[in-house]
Amino acid sequence: MQGEGDQTFVLLPRYLTGSPKIDFELLINELSKDARVVVVEPFGYGLSDDTETPRTVENMVEEIHAALASLDIDTYALVTHSIWEYMR
Repeated sequence: MQGEGDQTFVLLPRYLTGSPKIDFELLINELSKDARVVVVEPFGYGLSDDTETPRTVENMVEEIHAALASLDIDTYALVTHSIWEYMR
């Protein structure tokens, strides 16, 4: 998480990206001037761990919700890229 403010942006990366944080670096730097920015790295993306859980839409969405809940984030603007457009 980067930045501070009342608004939170949650960024979801493009499909199978090697580094979501690097992909979104310019956007993160701009948004974090006035808001909190969270970049989600789903299992198997970037530096995240792999998982034995099947990579279904339902499972991935549930994992993202769990990650945000663990950070006490319940209200946010979702910024999606690629396949995530279909998973909201």
